[in-house]
Amino acid sequence: MYATCPACDTKFVVPLKKIGEGRKVRCSQCKHEWFQKPIAEDEDKKKAVSDAPSATDPIPEGGGLPSKFTNKNNIILIISKYATYTMAFVVFLSVLLMSGNAIIKAAPFTEGFFSLFGIYRSDGMKLYDITVERVKDGKFENLLINAAIVNESDNYRQVPDVRIRLHDKEGDVLTTHSISRKEQFLQPGDEASLSETITKFPQAASRVVLDIGNKLDLTER
Repeated sequence: MYATCPACDTKFVVPLKKIGEGRKVRCSQCKHEWFQKPIAEDEDKKKAVSDAPSATDPIPEGGGLPSKFTNKNNIILIISKYATYTMAFVVFLSVLLMSGNAIIKAAPFTEGFFSLFGIYRSDGMKLYDITVERVKDGKFENLLINAAIVNESDNYRQVPDVRIRLHDKEGDVLTTHSISRKEQFLQPGDEASLSETITKFPQAASRVVLDIGNKLDLTER
């Protein structure tokens, strides 16, 4: 015969002789206790549990019933609940990060948290003395880019990421190069030098564009 927990709807397959004239049992899933009476097995009930494994271990007196299969609806409900929570967290975190610059400016103490995601204050950081030079290297021609990054703010600042884009005459982006200096910081008024060599660059490149900022800044530009 099979028995169903009235509390959590978990089903159990048990020999009829173990139930006898009826006995108190406990669900091994939710620990609910109830008095189980013997159930006559008709053809429909036999068919419903024909694929379920039979209980092989004896049921100890006063013990819980061994669960043989759990209600599928309960499993689906649990998975759906966790999926909803996960999706809500991802959406919340995405919105939070997209607002990172504004939050850091309003509450500077949050910069430590946002810096874990590459978001930090980059206002007041400027590029100066930018030079672009074509340099021969045997059969190939490289592009040598130099610049100075200056901290014009009144605060200690991390050296921002640098993005170099090569454009053709129509303004289309041919290639992008990124430079990150996560461990370098500048005091107010200090500067850091930038020197980058781009090898085997597209010969169709006619314009070089440099941008600086945190990851969010560069994504929005």
